[in-house]
Amino acid sequence: MGSTLGTTVAMLTAGLVCSVASAQAQNVPGADLRVNHTPMPEQLIVKFAPGAAPPRALFARDAKARTGAGRTARVKSIAPTKLKSNLADTLVRSGVTQLRPLHETEPLNAESAARHGMQRTFVLELAAGSDPGAAVAALTDLGGQVESVELDVWGQIAQLIPNDPLFCDQYGLHNPGQVCSGAQFGTPDADIDAPEAWNIHTGDLGTVVVAIVDSGVDPHPEYAARMVPGWNFAQDNSDTSDGCRHGTHVAGIVAASGNNALGVAGVTWGASIMPIRVFAGALPCQGPASPVAQGIRWAVDNGADICNISLQFPSSTSAFLDAVNYAHDSGVLVISAAGNQGSPAISYPARYNNSMAIGATDGNDVRAWFSNYGAQLDVVAPGSSILSTWTNDLCVGGTNPGAVCSSASDCLGVCQGGLDDGSVCWSGVQCLGVCQGGVNDGRYCTAPSQCPGVCQGGSRDGLGCSSPNDCPDGSCTGGNCTGGNCNGGNCTGQESGYHYLNGTSMATPMVSGVAALMKSYNPALTAREIWDILTCTADDRGATGWDQLYGHGRVNAHQAVVAAASVPRICTGSLPNDAIDARQPRTPDDPADQGWSWVDLDFIGDTSALTPADFTVTQEGVVGAPPFALVVKPSPPPLDGSVRVILSRAITPKAWTTVTHTASGTSISLGFLPGDSDGNGIAEEIDLQVLFDALNGVSDPPIWTIDIDRSGKLAPADILRLIDLLNGGGPYEPYLGTFLPL
Repeated sequence: MGSTLGTTVAMLTAGLVCSVASAQAQNVPGADLRVNHTPMPEQLIVKFAPGAAPPRALFARDAKARTGAGRTARVKSIAPTKLKSNLADTLVRSGVTQLRPLHETEPLNAESAARHGMQRTFVLELAAGSDPGAAVAALTDLGGQVESVELDVWGQIAQLIPNDPLFCDQYGLHNPGQVCSGAQFGTPDADIDAPEAWNIHTGDLGTVVVAIVDSGVDPHPEYAARMVPGWNFAQDNSDTSDGCRHGTHVAGIVAASGNNALGVAGVTWGASIMPIRVFAGALPCQGPASPVAQGIRWAVDNGADICNISLQFPSSTSAFLDAVNYAHDSGVLVISAAGNQGSPAISYPARYNNSMAIGATDGNDVRAWFSNYGAQLDVVAPGSSILSTWTNDLCVGGTNPGAVCSSASDCLGVCQGGLDDGSVCWSGVQCLGVCQGGVNDGRYCTAPSQCPGVCQGGSRDGLGCSSPNDCPDGSCTGGNCTGGNCNGGNCTGQESGYHYLNGTSMATPMVSGVAALMKSYNPALTAREIWDILTCTADDRGATGWDQLYGHGRVNAHQAVVAAASVPRICTGSLPNDAIDARQPRTPDDPADQGWSWVDLDFIGDTSALTPADFTVTQEGVVGAPPFALVVKPSPPPLDGSVRVILSRAITPKAWTTVTHTASGTSISLGFLPGDSDGNGIAEEIDLQVLFDALNGVSDPPIWTIDIDRSGKLAPADILRLIDLLNGGGPYEPYLGTFLPL
């Protein structure tokens, strides 16, 4: 690997706290996304009604330069007493000490910003000890002046660390059932088929920008040359270094260089990384939502094509929602982690309609136990024991000086001059020093201040000192407590390395990497088309079709890149080639939308210009099927359009009729389903009644429509088989090489 691999990391379970939910919050009843409870930031997010927002001219700018579109200097906060209205009194009574605009400059997409009220959204800082709930109530009572008010919510890195790694190497990209340390891990092909995708395209340099909205991103040899300027919204500066290394790991999954004889490979090898730091300070892996909202909008305005948000929040704010909607309106794809509570409640921002929600699978291609699931889930990707880039420390002065370490225990120091002189120690406390020449000469000490020495030769010659600074011209002997620290007991300095991590945080950049690879391969793709292709080409997992545990399935990079080459195209994930259309009337007089047989083709891309000339219809591979009509109509989300192909004759029984979109080569094949009398699947009593009528000679439909057991004749056995099917008694037997679905 090019560097020692660390295999453990401290669990990042910083707190998520419930707050007053906004109107957009849609938590599942009874679901609790909280982990450790962390005090909320003492601030509110307020969206003023049109015409009621404080004039922006009141907010001066400081001299701190900032980069990016429309960025000049930071807007300063002001005290509420500077406002000239009854609003000022309410703010003061509510404990508000400062307020400032959330978004400091006019967003580039002014129409979207105005629609979502982004320039009417302000941050209100509360005094320590204030009652946030009372403040929310007081501002809500202002009526027409305030459109919404809510607590800023607290979130955390969507990462989970197991006790020990279960899989080795990068099984998520290519999984032949790896053998590591003599043991086999994982199920073959439980991966995203990355090598197959790379056979087509590996990602052109500089064509796609992926914003990593996270804890920061440290430069790493795998992608450092492709980092573009970002911003630290947690501390309002240009320091985008990684406070907890999570963003560095995420960036490597997206875009670590491949085929460079170093470490790991990312999903795409050419994407640019834009570091957007939104968490910092004493809790570098968690924080409020407002910097995330700022970061999303800034990334959009500064050229991001994709926003990767491997974060989880238990509830919503309107400012957070507005930022995601702004990205959507601006054509930027937002891809977010579903969360790690193993809960049937997708975390925010993944829960929003305009953000893809990504769950996690493991090396056996099943849902990772920690992965959230639910109605908003779009796709899943490998997220358990994922190896990626990491920023490791170097031992300094310890028993292994210069070695890569993941914690202080890897750098055991040796006491020098202390009580246990020469012994291995874990901390400075174990190496108590002896004062030499100080006031407490001969006594043990743990800090220089306990041994104020006497300056020798300095400007304060003969006077007691507690540090060398007291003797600028000389030396302080005795004040330094020789041996009072443990050299090597700490880890300082940095070196790039690699680590295994777990979580929907890791699954999310898998999908972002595939999206970036597609966008690089076909720059004309829109965010909506990329979203559609990812869902339509995913490998179905769990129950047939979309389900709450796997969404549309586990993402497939190879199929997604193939699909990216041709849009519009039939969404084969929605209507697979072995689908059966049963909606065929029994006689020419039965109504069936202008014809005898029809099928809806769900499409990716614009269908408005499609005509019958764009399709061919074959029967058993023979071209020259009868004419047909074509109707363009809306598709259900998330697809862009649908086409109804209406044939002018019935589908021949026991023969495949195939409709192909010639430009993309995508197709759908139709066969007739025996026993379905009314064309809506074998599900109703009418199907049984038609069979009874046929046996009693009341009607005479073709034998193949009611010969359920395929015996070639009508008999009571057909009734028994049809009753079994109506009661869910299994699928049909193989029919023309496939199984007929019920």
